[in-house]
Amino acid sequence: MAQFDALAGHAGEACRTSYILRELRKAPARTFTREEIGPDVVLFRGEGPPAQKSLIIALCGRSQRPNMAWSLFLQYLPATLFDVAILCDRRGSHYTRGIAGYADDLLQLQRRVMADTDAASYRKIYFYGTSSGGLPAVRIGLLAGVHRSIAVGPVFAWPIHRLLQGEPFQTFDPICACNRQAPQEVLCIHATNARDMLGARHLELILGARRVRIAVPDHNVNYQLYLAGRLMEFHGRMFEFDAKGAIR
Repeated sequence: MAQFDALAGHAGEACRTSYILRELRKAPARTFTREEIGPDVVLFRGEGPPAQKSLIIALCGRSQRPNMAWSLFLQYLPATLFDVAILCDRRGSHYTRGIAGYADDLLQLQRRVMADTDAASYRKIYFYGTSSGGLPAVRIGLLAGVHRSIAVGPVFAWPIHRLLQGEPFQTFDPICACNRQAPQEVLCIHATNARDMLGARHLELILGARRVRIAVPDHNVNYQLYLAGRLMEFHGRMFEFDAKGAIR
């Protein structure tokens, strides 16, 4: 770290305010091996064989990150317990058109990412999505029949714009009352602002999702939890591991 601390000017200021460097000053980095499995689909492998770990498949929103830098997100997940796949939809279609160059629609995306990550070899599978990636994570999780799907600040799409532009739009939505009795668990994490509350209530009413309210107005609840020193605790609740034993 001394080489970063010695930098001056704008570079020095950037190092002093870097969240990931701040984490590295607290504790050594958690080690993951990065593997590109397709366009905008990246798998980070932790330590040990898949049979001893769980798989998190994270769908980013429009920021193309899970509400924080990828590296920071990974530092708050034990590498001995998890592999993590991170997906981005750079066309901003709520993943209804899949991912450009990888899958043409949501169903194809579900089938391909499950196959390419060898998801069946893991103990448990979690689909996790933030903002406009939240509801796609729930949809794919329902289609795949995974252990738990988690939506953080989910935003419902307004497809009239796509219809006006002549884009096809799938009329069936897995988020429907017909899946209310699905065996897998669905969690909805939301802030206290009106938009997040509305999306969370809809998901609860339609699907019976369990709501978890975070007492902050900011849509990006993950960042607020990080600032409050509660991000590891939050991840422990979401992904079912002992956060106290994993605190950085």
